[in-house]
Amino acid sequence: MRPCRRPALRLHSKDVFPFRIGLSVVASFLMIVAACANDEGRPTGSNVSTAASVTSIEKPANVPTTAEPVETSTSLGRIERRADQPARAVDARVLEDASCRDGVIVFETSRETIYAAHSCEDFWDAEARTFFLGKEVVIELELTEARIRVFVETLDGALTEFTVAGIWME
Repeated sequence: MRPCRRPALRLHSKDVFPFRIGLSVVASFLMIVAACANDEGRPTGSNVSTAASVTSIEKPANVPTTAEPVETSTSLGRIERRADQPARAVDARVLEDASCRDGVIVFETSRETIYAAHSCEDFWDAEARTFFLGKEVVIELELTEARIRVFVETLDGALTEFTVAGIWME
């Protein structure tokens, strides 16, 4: 019986050099991205914003003039989940009211009011409202090339998502 022989792996300096250059380029890129992550001088935390596309439609007439268009993806709070521990809300807000009228969803939280252009046909019924109203929530306002959406999640695990035509906040 012959012993099994593995082919020897031999790297020559001409093979290793391009690999090291590529690795250095990738590492440099990652360091630049990390260094530029918060170039606006704001402290990092739970309300993180990333550049994205701008709210795409004109402000509907029933959105107050004081409401500003949301121009970047924004996280309003976050939920931390760790193994063998209960979920914990960080910088969450209480969803005090939510309604839809004339094609605009209005989320009133303990900190801000969010307006989103969306058909009222798809909005919550009375049963769905009970899962969210009066609860601590985190809200993701996502603006990308592909879509604009509002994502609401409670600490209890209730989730809802609306793909919308524009978002404003006051």
